[in-house]
Amino acid sequence: MTIQAHLHRLHLQSPQPERLVDFYVHTYGMRKGQVPGLAAGQQAVASAFSAMAPGRQVMASNGAANQLHYFLYSLETQAAWASFVQRTAQVPKADVSAFAELPANALAFRDPDGHSVVFASADVVDANEMDTDVLPGASNAKALPPAITQHLG
Repeated sequence: MTIQAHLHRLHLQSPQPERLVDFYVHTYGMRKGQVPGLAAGQQAVASAFSAMAPGRQVMASNGAANQLHYFLYSLETQAAWASFVQRTAQVPKADVSAFAELPANALAFRDPDGHSVVFASADVVDANEMDTDVLPGASNAKALPPAITQHLG
């Protein structure tokens, strides 16, 4: 049985977060935004840059190179979400309360490598979209095909 979810957001860390987001904006024709300070606490992010396109987002915040902050998967229907919640009721959850940009009822887990993997229902993810200052798309955005890859499509 599949979980009927798709990758909605990838939050990466980088010593040059804006440069990393600029890569996604240029390569995939996404739109660029900046997210102000996200939370207080140990895992606080002072600010993050965002590359956005319909149904997908890549965020980058300051940190060590090649670090994953979290994956956010969106469950496609309320039925899929309810089934997922029931199926994972006894699985230990990860604390992501310091990640203010996540929906309040998101469920988070740590994979065997320690990565944060977060799930939420599609309607909550859509309603919780961050209010970023969206800048014009990359100058080559019209020339590029829609972004379709196994991770972002």
